[in-house]
Amino acid sequence: MRRTLILTLTAALAVLASCENTIRYEYDRNDGRITMLSQMYTSETEHTIYLSLSYPDRVDSLPGATVTCWVNGEKFIAEEQPVPQEEEYNYPGPFDETRAYEAVVRRRHPLFTEYCFSAPLRPGDEIRVEASKGSLKAWAEVTVPQPATLVQVDTHRVVRTLNYTDIDGTDSYDEEYMEMVVKIRDVPGEDNYFVLAGSHLDEGEFRRFDESGAVDSTAHYRVEDREIAYQTFHDPILEDGYSAGGLNSLLEDILVSNQMRCFSDKEFRDGEAVVRPFFAAERFSWPDYRYMWVCPDMDEGDLQSSFCLHLRSISRDFYNYLRALNNMETYGYDVIPIIEPTVLPNNVTGGFGLVSAGADQTVTFDLGTHHVVHDPSDLIFY
Repeated sequence: MRRTLILTLTAALAVLASCENTIRYEYDRNDGRITMLSQMYTSETEHTIYLSLSYPDRVDSLPGATVTCWVNGEKFIAEEQPVPQEEEYNYPGPFDETRAYEAVVRRRHPLFTEYCFSAPLRPGDEIRVEASKGSLKAWAEVTVPQPATLVQVDTHRVVRTLNYTDIDGTDSYDEEYMEMVVKIRDVPGEDNYFVLAGSHLDEGEFRRFDESGAVDSTAHYRVEDREIAYQTFHDPILEDGYSAGGLNSLLEDILVSNQMRCFSDKEFRDGEAVVRPFFAAERFSWPDYRYMWVCPDMDEGDLQSSFCLHLRSISRDFYNYLRALNNMETYGYDVIPIIEPTVLPNNVTGGFGLVSAGADQTVTFDLGTHHVVHDPSDLIFY
């Protein structure tokens, strides 16, 4: 999600504005303006600031900048990160020339530069981020909001019948989900805004043996899927005023949906609410095929799996930003030229962008440890 946000932001600079901080974009500037984007959470200690240099006709990365962060007056220096590399092919099989070429292009022409710093964050913390290079300088200040409370989370494995509509008519099929019944207690006395999301983590050690059966080498494996999508099935709070249409129907292509999974407390202000996200059941099972290519040069390993539900209390600016992205993503802002202009919030002084900090309440489900053995015949292409 985070890279999607920065790419969407840099593509929409011409309409960047906010009710509190409206910017007149100067199309005749030739020195560029700093674009800054960051979403920080209390559940993390490593935080990333994405910087770009934005011109009227293009967006470039911004290496060599000085990025300084203050948390309650304590100073932290954000270090520039290497250009992200595409995952290399490390298993036998047909060579995908198109993907390889695109990977080279992305390495040579990144749209942003990452800067990272480490710091614990807590509700109520005052955060200031400054970025400068030469005569250019931009900064933003945010406060970590107070978190709502995850009172209770129950799970139920269910099968739902889905209707499918296309030009050939209507059909139906059954799909298995993990329904989560999530009880939320609001922070009283103020307007509150949230994101509900899921993440999946697999982590463990793999081993390779020599001819005598002794361990020859080891490799650590860790992969985390963030911002996992779920179905709402017309949950009025999770849809937050959007119309989801019919799942797998033609309506999905023309109705705005809540793809960014943000919502407000307008339906349960100062009280409690129960929401029901439906995640794909396979996220809670152990599909062997998913790990066929994990560390293929190793013989066996043990992977510990977990699923985490995140309730993130966010700022009003970030909530409005996500709602703007909902409109842009659904209507196909990058491919449909004739649509209503989209207004994006901006809280960066001296440049463009959105810096936010959220309070993250989480519930983790331990899915167990699984032993993986690589069968050489699995790596043969037919």
